[in-house]
Amino acid sequence: MTGRIVVDDLRPRTPGSAHPAKSVVGTAVRVSADIFRDGHAILAARARWRTETEGKWRHAPMVDLGNDRWEAVIEPTALGLHTFVVEAWTDLFATWSRDVTLKHDAGQDIALELEEGAHILSERAAEVDAAGRKLLKAAATALRDA
Repeated sequence: MTGRIVVDDLRPRTPGSAHPAKSVVGTAVRVSADIFRDGHAILAARARWRTETEGKWRHAPMVDLGNDRWEAVIEPTALGLHTFVVEAWTDLFATWSRDVTLKHDAGQDIALELEEGAHILSERAAEVDAAGRKLLKAAATALRDA
């Protein structure tokens, strides 16, 4: 294990994984994996896939099914070999949101947490398009003014 997030038992696969899994063009394929990490942070994940000849990756969000099992549905649109990967990361905003809600509901001071949330949104604003950037900056300002 090289990181704090583990992705294991990736499916679909054939017994022994000696051969590629098979599907039919236009048929939904369930991609699943066990995904977990140490600590209490909330995870997010997605499945990405492409044909051997495509350069562009397609992606679908994965859903937490419980008990560390995650799943996405992808749909191959061309014949031939496809590559798929599962990516997982710590969802900083979801973790922050859960934690600040718990503190607020417990009657604790959340001024520092509101600034932390504004910082998370401001950092994320640099990674999105102009419309998204405007919304995230407005949300960060609202948190700072709360």
